[in-house]
Amino acid sequence: MDLSDLPTGTLAHVSSYLPSPSRALFAVALNHRRDSSSAIVGNQQWDVLDFGEIEKDLAAKISDDHIGGVLLCIDAVYNLKRLRLTNCINITGVGLDPLRESAIIEQIDLSLVGDHESPMLDPEPPISCVEVIPILDSIIQRGEDCSLEHLVFPKVWRKDRNTESDFHAFLSRYNDYLSSRGDICLNCSCNLPGDGHMLRMNGRYRCPYGTQNFTCYDCMDHYCDDCRVDEIWGFCGKCERSYCAQCQTVKYCHCCENDICVDCIDFKECSNCHENTCLECASGCHNNCCADKIWCNNCFDYGEYLNSCQNCRECYCYDCSESDIYALGYCYDCVDSLCGQCRVNKCKEGSYCACASWCYELSFSVLLEDKERMQNKINELENERREEQSNKIIELKREVKDLTGCRNNCCADKIWYNCRVDNRGDVRWCENENCRECYCRDCSESDIYALGYCDDCQDSLCGQCRVNKCKDEELSHCGRCEKLAFPVLLEDRERMQTKINELENERREQRNEINEDLTGGLGELAEV
Repeated sequence: MDLSDLPTGTLAHVSSYLPSPSRALFAVALNHRRDSSSAIVGNQQWDVLDFGEIEKDLAAKISDDHIGGVLLCIDAVYNLKRLRLTNCINITGVGLDPLRESAIIEQIDLSLVGDHESPMLDPEPPISCVEVIPILDSIIQRGEDCSLEHLVFPKVWRKDRNTESDFHAFLSRYNDYLSSRGDICLNCSCNLPGDGHMLRMNGRYRCPYGTQNFTCYDCMDHYCDDCRVDEIWGFCGKCERSYCAQCQTVKYCHCCENDICVDCIDFKECSNCHENTCLECASGCHNNCCADKIWCNNCFDYGEYLNSCQNCRECYCYDCSESDIYALGYCYDCVDSLCGQCRVNKCKEGSYCACASWCYELSFSVLLEDKERMQNKINELENERREEQSNKIIELKREVKDLTGCRNNCCADKIWYNCRVDNRGDVRWCENENCRECYCRDCSESDIYALGYCDDCQDSLCGQCRVNKCKDEELSHCGRCEKLAFPVLLEDRERMQTKINELENERREQRNEINEDLTGGLGELAEV
């Protein structure tokens, strides 16, 4: 059974739940049954047709044939007053032919975008001046019998001003038509300019080329320039449409110096200068420590309240920069401001760090905090996994007290007498009394966890003891110590992250096995 075989009354009832464009498209699809198409269209007032009422993906698939079929089906030339081709981005405009010489059409929106959306489309739509302008000419040539009050043109036609183009020539004709209408301002009752200023023909700053003056996009009431100064109406620089104060709130951003309607971009008050600022011209602290505060770009540029990382551009307030190690830190040697993580990445790359120790000192505390956080995460995962068996590697101490070998076992076939071990020979020990682990010369030169010598402090410590020395505030240490400890902390963090990933994967697999066992057991119970 085919859909068209259903009774006409059933089809009409089903279509009544559809938005107007979908109902008209449904009628076009059943056009071979005129009784069904007429019943679906019904006696509805087809004075407004907005394809933005249907899904965006569906509207993008609509062709000129669909548009032409819909306009014929609803007898648009005698019924339609307002047409919006929202999201119909694949039409050339030839489907608008049924509107030729319409005396009732009042508004045609060819921008192909929805409410409060940028008119810029990428890729550019194929809508053609060659196809559309003759249709528009046939409408405005009716003169006094024409009802057309408002046209919105595609951005692809308006982006480049060419006085020799067919589009510019039509703008002149349409401008003359609007001027001849003799419309008056709804607010002050003055006559609108009749000298060809109804359209923006030059495309100056904040007045995009080819847009219409003095007419509200929503209600199509008319207002003069004096009333614009009085904020009775305004032109939005984002969606490039004019609105009266009754239909939309248009605010002025003192940073970008644009009038913008609040449904395009939200506005907030700058915490310093208390001016209205659009959110594109405002910044807040990345840490959300002052979530209710924003600073406009003008105040931000002064650098008194907020500053940004020179790498990732995240912003931080001065309170955070002074108290949070992950916020901005200033290196007096490299003369740069970086957040904690970007500072670590810079030191990790090595060759990009110009200073001897200041960058490492700033990043040391970040790595140390990362290490502690990751350690806490590891502890939490291990506590949650009660059945996990913690296997600790126990190092076997050498039974022969008077013999010593390298702790790394890189040269397991070699041993040295303790009396031959010093910090100048082939094997050396850590000078920390609680450690005293020995390392051969090769390990000390290649392994970050082996011995490292600080020229300033004049001590030899293994990597972990060096970290503990820098961590302990009671022990004196220098910037070179932190530089030696930096790669150890960095390696610890990477190992801990790997450990966290392994534990989480194991826990996930165990939970999946438990769920499978429970599911199987419930299945067996159900069978019993």
